[in-house]
Amino acid sequence: MTVTNLVHGLLASRLMDEAKRATLAEFLNSPTILDKVASVLNMCMAGLKLWIWPAEGMTIEMCRYLNSKYKAFTDMEIIDALLL
Repeated sequence: MTVTNLVHGLLASRLMDEAKRATLAEFLNSPTILDKVASVLNMCMAGLKLWIWPAEGMTIEMCRYLNSKYKAFTDMEIIDALLL
């Protein structure tokens, strides 16, 4: 899987707020940024055995749509979201 595929998948999931979605969309415009993100993700994968969930857990924001249905949005960092 490529970083481009990860970004497209995260954008399609609509799990992030608009500011982070805009940042992700900008990633797609720069091969240099995609390469840097790939390097960071590779470093994260190398240290995956040491990674732990934050003690305070994750923040989840509930948004209500016009059809009265709710959707949960996580407030995680972009790199963590791409890694997961």
